Amino acid sequence: MLTTHKISADQFYDSFELIAVHSSLDDYAMAYVLNKHLGLRLKRNKSDHQIGQGATYPVFGFFDEVSDFEYTLFRNKCMVVGDDSAEGLFKFNAPVQKHYLVQEKKEVDYLLKINADGDVAVDQIIREINAIPNIITAYRLNVDLLKSKANLIF
Repeated sequence: MLTTHKISADQFYDSFELIAVHSSLDDYAMAYVLNKHLGLRLKRNKSDHQIGQGATYPVFGFFDEVSDFEYTLFRNKCMVVGDDSAEGLFKFNAPVQKHYLVQEKKEVDYLLKINADGDVAVDQIIREINAIPNIITAYRLNVDLLKSKANLIF
């Protein structure tokens, strides 16, 4: 008789903090203001994060060797232009599909993920982000309540 063992995928997730940021800034400008105000050095990764069919999200990352923290900035929304093979009056209006990295939080513009082995002063980071002039608001997201948290791990 064979024994079947089931392993839950939840036990393989890293623990990380997630900060939601609302702003109309472009992704490179968001990385710049976070670098300037938080003392980070976020740089665009060579490869984007791809999920599904054609949905790619630019990723900005920085590993702080002093504090042993890894910061990752994602844009939550991705616009994918569909097939423009339509004929007639609307042939130049290709359909645009919206994809979200975190489906449950479609209103969030950016996500700042912080991987750390120790304690992170998330409340202090959020206060500093909220003090930036072009930021509407920033707040902590509870990662355990997100159904699409697997999209943030790669």
